[in-house]
Amino acid sequence: MIESITYFLLLIILTGCNISVYLMCRKMLRLLEDAMLHTDSAKHSIETMLGHDPTSGLNTRLNELQKMKFSYMRTNSGGQQ
Repeated sequence: MIESITYFLLLIILTGCNISVYLMCRKMLRLLEDAMLHTDSAKHSIETMLGHDPTSGLNTRLNELQKMKFSYMRTNSGGQQ
């Protein structure tokens, strides 16, 4: 009789520990998932800000910046002469 009560109490304690560990792991996974989503959204924001488009690529934006630089240099050098 005492053994069955002991086993029953041990089962309740172990079940409670397992549930608390499960909840803690679930919370940690949720935090990790949120951090990953935040990183992805930050990466997407940076790519959008840089003009990165999967269809055209980043080189298009770099070419536009180089053209702007050359036209600026041409305008300034022409004004000094």
